[in-house]
Amino acid sequence: MKSWQFLITSSSEFILLINIVLSLVHRWKDWPLLKYFSWLLFFSLIVQVIAKIMWLQRMNNLPLLHLYTLGEFVLMSLFYHQMFKQNLIWAKNIRWFIAIVMALILTNSIFFQPITVFNTNTKTLTQVIYIAYAVGFFLNATHHQTESYQNVLKTINSAILLYYTGSLFIFMFGNVLLGLEQRHNLFWVANALLYLIFQLLVFTAIWQFRQTKSTYS
Repeated sequence: MKSWQFLITSSSEFILLINIVLSLVHRWKDWPLLKYFSWLLFFSLIVQVIAKIMWLQRMNNLPLLHLYTLGEFVLMSLFYHQMFKQNLIWAKNIRWFIAIVMALILTNSIFFQPITVFNTNTKTLTQVIYIAYAVGFFLNATHHQTESYQNVLKTINSAILLYYTGSLFIFMFGNVLLGLEQRHNLFWVANALLYLIFQLLVFTAIWQFRQTKSTYS
């Protein structure tokens, strides 16, 4: 089971690296709607590399999950802010919403779930938020001015909806799963597989962006 998990995880990390290189080549960060998502890819790679180094050194890398949860939430919220900012209620309250959720994440890590254990409370909270973001995107028929890039954004949102919906209950019971026998690694293999699919869909979105860009240039 471990070998399968290692293979899938390594494959997803390799595709993540390819996605970052391609996003640089095709200048995703120069398009406002994808700028923060590009930063999220960079942030994910840095955290994963550090986590793997800590794991090889037999160090507890769960503190990184607390940090990643905070950074991921901020970047993901800013990513969706670019798509929802025409909504006046959203635009007026987004700063307060981000600040409140950040405070909850920090409070949980300080007082309720120390950085040495799984932060199941805030992982569950943020994943539900991402699912709501993605559903909101698909329900909103007038969220963009750039019609030519609709397929790119739909593919990214499909990736987000699929991964975070599929992994929601895995992270919700993360501390329980860590204490189970090795054969229950199946849950983490499933999570690794979902993340691999996520990265493959991001790769598809970059390819769609490339084709659309060449068509309209």
